[in-house]
Amino acid sequence: MIIIGDDWAQDHHDIELMSENGDVLARFRVQEDADGLATLLTRISEHTSDTDHGDGDVLVGIERDNGPWVTALRSYGYVVYAISLNAPIGP
Repeated sequence: MIIIGDDWAQDHHDIELMSENGDVLARFRVQEDADGLATLLTRISEHTSDTDHGDGDVLVGIERDNGPWVTALRSYGYVVYAISLNAPIGP
């Protein structure tokens, strides 16, 4: 399993890849375009096997639940969680 944190800015994504044990595997920035998405997918594939897609083996936390970037991640079988930074924390 791999866990991906995606901090989505206007024109780029700051990415952190983590193992299921919490070990940081990589941190990098990609542009908000097809080349950036291709780079992200390549970097993910460096830490997963061909069988690690679908079935919840790749989890993505990102700020939005829609758009072409999220659609592309879901199409690869990744589980995408939208994380709202405006949501209240605690009671």
